Amino acid sequence: MMTPENEIDYCAIDGEKMTVDFPEYKSWNAAVPEMELAPSTDSGCFKIGERVKVKASVTSPKYGWGRTTHRSVGVITGKNIYYY
Repeated sequence: MMTPENEIDYCAIDGEKMTVDFPEYKSWNAAVPEMELAPSTDSGCFKIGERVKVKASVTSPKYGWGRTTHRSVGVITGKNIYYY
């Protein structure tokens, strides 16, 4: 469980991939630069439990669409959180 004490540790891990659960597609792999918070903010990092969606500017996600669309909103479930 995330607590204010360990939140910063999760926010500072480097990487390019996260796992997102969308209602229509569980454990979807996402390229971090292709994602944005939903609703969109300029926080600078993603955290487990936050809601995300594929950026409107992305036409072909690195790991494919699966059953997701630009309208899909999912929750980050991956163990590592990454700067973008």
